[in-house]
Amino acid sequence: MAVRRQLADHGWCDLIVGIIQVIEAADGVVDSVQERARDIITRAVMSSSMQGHRDQVTGRIMALVVDRVWSALFEALKNAVPPLSLLTNEDLLRALRILAVFICPAPGLHSEVLTHALRPLGEDARGYLTDQTKEYLGEVFVEWRVGDSHQGRSPGDRTS
Repeated sequence: MAVRRQLADHGWCDLIVGIIQVIEAADGVVDSVQERARDIITRAVMSSSMQGHRDQVTGRIMALVVDRVWSALFEALKNAVPPLSLLTNEDLLRALRILAVFICPAPGLHSEVLTHALRPLGEDARGYLTDQTKEYLGEVFVEWRVGDSHQGRSPGDRTS
């Protein structure tokens, strides 16, 4: 019974934030691996013994070709290995962030939820949070700040 109570006290939102952090870190690793793979492939083609017969194919052109082929190959790989898709899925990451905010009993007191869930949702370029919602969050959570419009204001200030 004590374990259940302790898990209810931010245990589940911490678990979701942990998953968010793994996906964020994995996405960085996947991007790094893909960039490195493209470089290796480009160098391999450009240093091929056959490259002497391709004087019009520059490193820049080959990098473009490799980028296109690699992108198609990686998409096929993600479809063939579904867990790999999870590591690069922005929709999943967004859904987990929303879930972390909603499941957290006190997001304003839970710095990890603010840092890894609420703030990234507010900073998302697609504008999932309206300006009015951001204003409200600035009033409710002292730690919440997005853009210059909230900087230096106290939660009760209502100046336009």
